Amino acid sequence: MNEAESAGLSVGSTGKFPTKVIKNFDQPWRTISMDPAYPGQEPSVCDTLALAAQYRDAAVKLGAISPKLAHLPVHLLALHSVELYLDALLLAKGLDHKTIRGFQHDLGEQSRVAIDAGLVLRKRTAAHLATLSSTREYDAVRYGPRQAFKLSQVNRVMATLDEVSQKVRRVLRPVP
Repeated sequence: MNEAESAGLSVGSTGKFPTKVIKNFDQPWRTISMDPAYPGQEPSVCDTLALAAQYRDAAVKLGAISPKLAHLPVHLLALHSVELYLDALLLAKGLDHKTIRGFQHDLGEQSRVAIDAGLVLRKRTAAHLATLSSTREYDAVRYGPRQAFKLSQVNRVMATLDEVSQKVRRVLRPVP
């Protein structure tokens, strides 16, 4: 038994870092593995698209349940979904994960690179993505709820999400 095992840790999926494993012995299927490796290190295009769709669905459902009370969470889910759709496109076009992480939630720059890679967006949508970046809306939604009065309208963010999701999926659709 090595030092990590004696501390209740096991070697993680990377083989280098310990992973803390929490086991519920009454319900063994609920074993939780907490790997300290960078989350989302090497996701595939399909995984990223699936995650983007889940965030999109969550934003739509939350907005339908309680539009007034869920203003900031819907905003956050929608913006993250847009970012993931753009990530998937850029991954498919050959950008590496390190470059994509380097955008640091800059949807304006990310969308500019995606447009250069072949994504066709309406002028209004491209302008909205640039505005989201210049006003640091992603950060305001995540960290500064006092700045909520400066945010885009939720219906505008959802329209941007709808267009980005449709057009990214269209670009990435396999040719029959």
